[in-house]
Amino acid sequence: MKNIFYLIFFTLLSISCHSQNSKDYNFGFESKTGNNLLPDGWFSWGNNKVKIESTQSHSGKKSVSLQSDTADRTGGIAYILINSYRGKEITMEGYIKTENVENSAGLFITFEDQQEIQIESKDIKTENLNGTTDWKKYTITVNIPEASNKIMMGGFLKGKEKVLFDQFKLYIDGKNIEELSPQDLSQSPDEFFLDSQFRMNGLNKKQIDNLYQLGKTWGYLKYHSPENSKGNLNWDYELFRFLPNINSKNFDYLLYSWCKSFSTALKTDIKENYYIDWVPNEGNPIFKNEESYLRMKWDDDGMKLLALFRYWNSINYFFPYKDLIGKNWDLVLKDYIPKIVHTDDELSYKLVLLELTKEINDTHAGIYDFGSIIDEFYGINEAPLKTRFIGDQLVITDISKQNTASGFAVGDIITEINHKKVNDLLAEKAKYIPASNKAALLRDISSIILKTNENDIVITLQHNNGKLSDISLQTIPGQDLILEKSIPTHKELDHNIGYIYPAVITKEEIHTVMKKFMNKKGIIIDLRCYPKEFSTSILSDYFFPTSKEFAQFKTTSLQHPGKFEVSGNAKIGKTNRNYYKGKVAILVDETTQSASEFIVMALRTVPQSVVIGSQTAGADGDVSKILLPGGVSTSISGLGVYYPNGKGTQRTGISIDIQVKQNLQSIRNGEDPLIEKAIEFINQ
Repeated sequence: MKNIFYLIFFTLLSISCHSQNSKDYNFGFESKTGNNLLPDGWFSWGNNKVKIESTQSHSGKKSVSLQSDTADRTGGIAYILINSYRGKEITMEGYIKTENVENSAGLFITFEDQQEIQIESKDIKTENLNGTTDWKKYTITVNIPEASNKIMMGGFLKGKEKVLFDQFKLYIDGKNIEELSPQDLSQSPDEFFLDSQFRMNGLNKKQIDNLYQLGKTWGYLKYHSPENSKGNLNWDYELFRFLPNINSKNFDYLLYSWCKSFSTALKTDIKENYYIDWVPNEGNPIFKNEESYLRMKWDDDGMKLLALFRYWNSINYFFPYKDLIGKNWDLVLKDYIPKIVHTDDELSYKLVLLELTKEINDTHAGIYDFGSIIDEFYGINEAPLKTRFIGDQLVITDISKQNTASGFAVGDIITEINHKKVNDLLAEKAKYIPASNKAALLRDISSIILKTNENDIVITLQHNNGKLSDISLQTIPGQDLILEKSIPTHKELDHNIGYIYPAVITKEEIHTVMKKFMNKKGIIIDLRCYPKEFSTSILSDYFFPTSKEFAQFKTTSLQHPGKFEVSGNAKIGKTNRNYYKGKVAILVDETTQSASEFIVMALRTVPQSVVIGSQTAGADGDVSKILLPGGVSTSISGLGVYYPNGKGTQRTGISIDIQVKQNLQSIRNGEDPLIEKAIEFINQ
């Protein structure tokens, strides 16, 4: 079960929750609004098919089912609560019914602390939950950890067939949670936990200027004041307390006085900070002790401004590629003050945050834990097709077996979707897609452009013969769409060339494969993917005669936040007379990102190696996570990565020796011009 809980938390770690009172829990699944696939307040994780059942229930009219047709799938439903109750022990109960379950099903309850780190978990799965069973009540009882900030509970299915859940209940110290009231936070040190108590009626130029100065000052003090470094102040709450002063005619004096109250302690020799740390032996920042305010109210202007100020200052002081943003970062702060204040609901707030993350031009950016609202914005259903931009043309590259419509062919060009030109859709979608370069932008847009909330979609095609046609086809819920091309972990080409695909090959298999490939004329390493277990440490065993530097890093410090200097380098290889002496062709394109780009940098130092392909995603360096109010999570490339000569990879991507792009004709012919060029290089 440990792996199941890791999957849950990586999927739902900071997911947005609705405010709860004694009427809102919906533990019986009876309430559902809008286009939600699940009952209100509930979320799904994993790969199982989730459905609201209206013909089978233990009580009321509805239950929820999980279904899988493969043995290796795991998934579940989950509900998150803020632990704002006083109590020592929590009991969860729920009714379960199974149909031909082959592996296991059950209930789970987990806890996480304020840093959203799992601190305890418990599940129940017994032999009685295999096979087919009628409705039966199951119970979990566990002590509530003192550090618990959030509680997540729900049900799971591991393996094939179907399980149904109904009538969940929670008890704290034997009392039904629906009959309890959360502890009164307004009189506690958490007075602003649920509401900043700051609202604005309109926004004029003077207020924008004042907020701009406040945002910069607040951020400077956050990372330079010893009081903050010790964690003696809740810096979010200090902002909330000062915000009403933006309406004062004496704002400049008040801000000066506020700043001066900390100024005597400002130092540059701070050894630690409550809000920032660094990953050991890596150097990318850890933004710690940041509250995510899961129960944020969408009209709370203080919370919205906190989101902007927190993100802006994180970038200002700790983003190694701030110089590559392409615009004045100060002006971004001023521009987004009215944008974020004028949002009035969850969707508009989160869309503005998406726009904000796009400003840094980093493919690692974006929002990852945004709840169902953004899923619905893009569309919860998809056309059963896979597409890719070839130049500015949207081309079909694969057709799912789930497609029931005829008239499609690989290589057809999609010119319109629901009678809207693809170029217009491209501009519309690009507004919310953070990307380091155009290649990565088009890659990510192609993955959402066929999403819709409708049950069908009309696609206008330009066929190979130049003729146009409109075809209507049924869409499929995104979680059920199957578009899988099986690519082997390795294979032999032309009898004397080895091919390795790092996306699926395991560490153990790499060693076995390399022993077979050591005498090959050449090896093709296809890094048009994200590696599974393929790493620079494994490469050292086979490809290098000596140790060699292939990258250098830049980081900042607590003493000088925002000043990035070379802090170390990366080497690969060791003395090895029996290294691989053939040619090595490394394949790349826009799907080569982050760890893949880093591995390409290392491989390029191999004797007789070349990089073949087109522009990579331009997002090298380890990722750092930033939490924002509303349960939103975003990331940045947190470590500056450069070639030993100082040349960067961010935005531009990896240096390419032989430029080769996929083209329309090769897609129609089922050819791979990158592999063809690699074979040509090896045979020269």
